[in-house]
Amino acid sequence: MISVNRPPRFLALDSLRGVCACIVALLHLRSTGVITNLALVRNGWLFVDFFFVLSGFVIAAGYGDRLRKGFPIRRFMLLRFGRIYPLHLAVLLAFLLLELTWSVFGSAQVSGRQPFGEPRTILEFVINLGLLQIFGIREFLTWNSPSWSIAAEMWTYLLAAIALRVTGSRFPLFLMVVIPASLLIMWFTGDGALDRTYSMSLVRCVYGFGFGTLAWSVFRTRIQAISWRRSTATGIEIAIAIACALLVASSGNSRWTFLAPPVFFLAILIFAMERGAISNLLTLKPFVFVGTLSYSIYMIHSFVEARALDVSTFAGGLLGVELAKIEPYDGKTLKTFVGAGPLADISVVLTLVLVIAVAWISFRLIEKPFRELSRSYARRLGVASAERVAPAL
Repeated sequence: MISVNRPPRFLALDSLRGVCACIVALLHLRSTGVITNLALVRNGWLFVDFFFVLSGFVIAAGYGDRLRKGFPIRRFMLLRFGRIYPLHLAVLLAFLLLELTWSVFGSAQVSGRQPFGEPRTILEFVINLGLLQIFGIREFLTWNSPSWSIAAEMWTYLLAAIALRVTGSRFPLFLMVVIPASLLIMWFTGDGALDRTYSMSLVRCVYGFGFGTLAWSVFRTRIQAISWRRSTATGIEIAIAIACALLVASSGNSRWTFLAPPVFFLAILIFAMERGAISNLLTLKPFVFVGTLSYSIYMIHSFVEARALDVSTFAGGLLGVELAKIEPYDGKTLKTFVGAGPLADISVVLTLVLVIAVAWISFRLIEKPFRELSRSYARRLGVASAERVAPAL
């Protein structure tokens, strides 16, 4: 049985998060090749909702009972802040340094935009510093655009901790109200799909996070005791993996996207058991390595990809070969990898490898040290860290 006080690291789920982070990284690359134009990649924004559901699962596993029994909310938030904010700040500063560089040397030839213009004004920088970019202050994504989900998670952590403290053992009943209410709010607002980023994303995160916390309750009381044969577990894993892939690839920007969190809920219950061939494959070192770097991959990929496209644009001009192009679009610029035959796909693969390499560096130099620092500070406050479970995005 799994101890509630010392929950394990769910390696298969951690690896799945790494795979999803790589798909999101590919989503934000444009190319004339095959990889980035696959339906699974083009609709890969839905995997952010997998992060939300998984986050609810591991937070509930690590802190649910403890918060209900009096674990200080302030100290819980300190641990989550130390996990998330340092890398967020580092990437913001990297973008700021880039804007300052463009101001000195010019950027029109490479980036196609003016320094400190929208979406990277000083005001928007301050908004991002405060993790306020999800409250509709700007009607578009700013600076490090993927960080909207990190802001949504931080505010959701606070709301969840308060709810756990107030509702206590009635928290599952509370979820039975919050999950449908979140769905209804989104159903009747916006364009009728789950894609909410610069506004209403807190509701989107609460919707997925709620399914995740519910998943932990179901897993520890019902699912983990089930004894499946390996062949049965493998068949179920294949079925849920296909269901997830088909839903993401085919739902586009329709109301079908609201099914993603409940489907991911089922996937997490199944893969958390680690009984089948797919989950066993996901526990191999290469997948675990990518899973360990998933937060860094997610946070740094936009910056690294844009620099790879900048370099390709510049290098192509020197060589007289078009490797990447810049096009105006809706008042902004779009950068695209181009090339004859498989050249564009090769550029995409190399860029993803570069993202993973830089993510390893950011994990070693920023993410891991500051996470340990926050734990150390929490211990000095008399806190025994519960971060033995896979850290959530």
